Amino acid sequence: LGMAASFIVNLPNNWRFKGGGLAAQMERAGDVGAAARKLYRRGAQVGHAYAVEVPSGSALASEKCDTVIQALGPNCNPKLPEALRRHPPPDQLLLNTYEEVLETFAALASLKGVGEAVPGYQLPEDEEERKRREREETMIYSPPPPLKGMQPDWKNALIRYVRGASKKKKASIYWQDDEFMAVYDAFPKAKIHLLLLPCQRIVDSPSCLTGAKEDLDLVDRMYSRATWLTERLLEANGGRLEGVGKIKLGFHAVPSLRQLHLHIISDDFDSPCLKNKKHWNSFTTDFFVAPEDMLIALRENGGFHPNRHEMSRLLVRPLRCHRCHAELSFMPRLKIHITKCKKKKNITE
Repeated sequence: LGMAASFIVNLPNNWRFKGGGLAAQMERAGDVGAAARKLYRRGAQVGHAYAVEVPSGSALASEKCDTVIQALGPNCNPKLPEALRRHPPPDQLLLNTYEEVLETFAALASLKGVGEAVPGYQLPEDEEERKRREREETMIYSPPPPLKGMQPDWKNALIRYVRGASKKKKASIYWQDDEFMAVYDAFPKAKIHLLLLPCQRIVDSPSCLTGAKEDLDLVDRMYSRATWLTERLLEANGGRLEGVGKIKLGFHAVPSLRQLHLHIISDDFDSPCLKNKKHWNSFTTDFFVAPEDMLIALRENGGFHPNRHEMSRLLVRPLRCHRCHAELSFMPRLKIHITKCKKKKNITE
């Protein structure tokens, strides 16, 4: 470079942080492009600047230059997307690019004690990281109204979520990332009722799982993510969850919907959608399989093989309180009993 510098600015040729005007310096900086792609997984966006640490073993790092500010400016070729002339005023994208470069430089300099700090300024944040943070911070439980009656092809409703074909997808999703999606149950059986689905695989039901590492890892990650979601849900909603009881996690042994899903449900069972023995017993008997029990079955038996006759029998057994095990004759009486049961548990148990 011919002079001591802690930072250099490079204008890459594309969203993958490749090339740029400082070709010779970038070669000496090691694989900064790969480091940038790992840090900013969505790639470079036109008009934005990205601070990337120079790999410690590179020649540039040995000269005390530790950061490259990568900035992707607008195209000068009018035939390409995001060209200057396509965005009135024509110089706005270029102006945005320079502003972000200077702001990023100022922020880095202030962090290193060079010059004056920039009040209230933070380094530009990767868009994907920003969305992830917002998902974690905005986890208010606000389900849409329950559906009225069964919808056409209802067995494949969860498949449509995973494939992005659900018309009401956005309003019905509580949380999601690249691997999992938590959706509000369309017919909730309690004050809190979510379904956690894997997004990257179609697995019809627990019976399709095996003892293979891939399946064990999937169930284990679902268990971990559901536990994490439960903790975040409780933190985010505070007093709004009064009276919901304990949160339970479990798979239905013989689910009615395609696509593997883990129920996250509160044990108040206070819902107009909870109407009959089948609904009740599907969550309060061995028909409801805890994720840790599912993992044991997969490891020890090489798969999950429920006895369907036994499962059907469980769904029609007499109604019993899930807390004190008192037997009740019909659902309205059971619901009244639950609200008064002396063994009622609170949400922290």
